[in-house]
Amino acid sequence: MIVIRGLSPNEAYRRLLALATQHDWPLEASRVGPCRDLGAVTVELDGGERTIFLSGRGWNPAFAVVEAAWIVSGRNDVKPLKHFIGSYDRFSDDGQTLHGAYGYRLRHHFKRDQIEAAIDELATSPESRRVVMTLFAPNDLGLDSKDIPCNTQVTLRRVRGRLEMTVSNRSNDLWLGVPYNWFVFRVLQHFIADRLGIVCGVQRHVSSYVHLYEKDFISAKRVVTINRKLDLERKEAELSGLDMQGVLRDVSALTDLSFNSLTSTQLIGFFTRFQSYRSTNSIGSEILPARDILTESLDQWNLDRHLARDNNMTQPLTYNPETETGLQIQQWVFATPVDAVVERLNVVAQEAMPILREALRSELGQGLRIEFEDAASERQAAMHFVLELVFGTLDPALVRTPIGDILHDRLTTIATSAGLPQSPLRVRELSDEQLKYLFGAILA
Repeated sequence: MIVIRGLSPNEAYRRLLALATQHDWPLEASRVGPCRDLGAVTVELDGGERTIFLSGRGWNPAFAVVEAAWIVSGRNDVKPLKHFIGSYDRFSDDGQTLHGAYGYRLRHHFKRDQIEAAIDELATSPESRRVVMTLFAPNDLGLDSKDIPCNTQVTLRRVRGRLEMTVSNRSNDLWLGVPYNWFVFRVLQHFIADRLGIVCGVQRHVSSYVHLYEKDFISAKRVVTINRKLDLERKEAELSGLDMQGVLRDVSALTDLSFNSLTSTQLIGFFTRFQSYRSTNSIGSEILPARDILTESLDQWNLDRHLARDNNMTQPLTYNPETETGLQIQQWVFATPVDAVVERLNVVAQEAMPILREALRSELGQGLRIEFEDAASERQAAMHFVLELVFGTLDPALVRTPIGDILHDRLTTIATSAGLPQSPLRVRELSDEQLKYLFGAILA
């Protein structure tokens, strides 16, 4: 299972797209086309906004805000969503309603308002671990419908004065579904926490099956290429946040598409800007720059849709070195015959010996003398050390996935061919300068 935690929402999403596009995941058939199967994925988000402003993604915050309000209000009519995505009724069985609408499922489908019941339970029994809201019904299994719920249940718990939420998901489209799920369920989490008089805590999304459709692969890879972690963090720090209280207060106006009835100053300005973009087809260069994270994501959506419409992919690509060298090393290991890899590692092992001794001294502590039986033993230890460094190029989130197993098996085959003693591969930490030196020697 891939586990992502401790990152801002924008960086967490970029990281998932990177994992999906930079490794050879199995390609599977599906009812809507071939897709890459990442398997089970858990994402844990705490701080940070859930508004996505990654360049190239085209995430529509106006749709996300209205969908979140639509869920909180318990609606299942397709009209509010179709206002933003004209083809959204393709998910409707009758052209009017959505069978798996999350808000309707929570408020009405099971003949009980689960949201109100959850609030009552957490208010009267703050320590309760029984607060589970159901989205998937038994008769959904095997049902021929265009809209079977992807998110199957929501678990809530009060932890040290904060409301934690865990959303379980049977199948998640990484490109279209994931970022909207994070946003709309965060709004629901805020709604419940506000009613309880507490603040929001961790939000988890546990997906049994995350996939990236082959048709979205190039777009996803572009997003990874043109966005950098430091730039994302700087932007999130500079911009003011989302007026969540305004969103909750204006739920009815948002769901009814009555934007003239909004009370939130941020939302009034936001939807005025949105309507201007749609009516004038403007790229927004004449409009004042965004000062909050919601409007920033709107400006990015508008720019991305113009680039996509004009098929204009001339937005400058900035070289992103964050994982490039490690991926080059992995590609070299797989693309090069085993005998040639062993021959090269024999050469690089000589360069690695001083670094190996320094690493061992650091691990064992000062005052301990490091001795090898002979030169051959020292060379073997150095070769194994280099193999461990190669294994360490794998993203930690992938170590216990099929991708990690494939790389581990390949390195084990190389070690056996080199006549190295059976020994587990461990992840070692070296300075960037040392890694650059050794990996440069391998790729030279």
